[in-house]
Amino acid sequence: MDLGAVERVLVPVDLTDLSLEALETARSTVADGARLHALFVLPELHPLDPAVSADLTPAVRIERATHTVAHRLGDQGFGDVALHVTIGEPAHEIVRLAEDLHAELIVMSSHHYTGLMHALVGSVAERVVRRASCAVLVLGPTG
Repeated sequence: MDLGAVERVLVPVDLTDLSLEALETARSTVADGARLHALFVLPELHPLDPAVSADLTPAVRIERATHTVAHRLGDQGFGDVALHVTIGEPAHEIVRLAEDLHAELIVMSSHHYTGLMHALVGSVAERVVRRASCAVLVLGPTG
């Protein structure tokens, strides 16, 4: 894949240093003029969850998260990145948005869970690699 020809890149972010490094890698890897899209996925809440209240509708959660994430990305020098916030299962939402955007590349970090943690939560990156119809670059922790 000629990364210089890539025009649309999706980078899932969770505001960890790893995901911000993935965003920086995406920015420095693709050509100028490529459009970077960041995706922040909120977890679904069960209706009986104590965190759910009448004033915390999905729309309000998305609005609050959008404000918070946009502010953080702006503080980190990523104010020019198109931000998308959604609610759902992360791997599904990443693949869905990549398809909707006709993204040519997904750049994402992996926490590299092993053992029991991997068995319990699996790997979002692993599921995205299996399901995505575009190229996926998975970056691991350094150091």
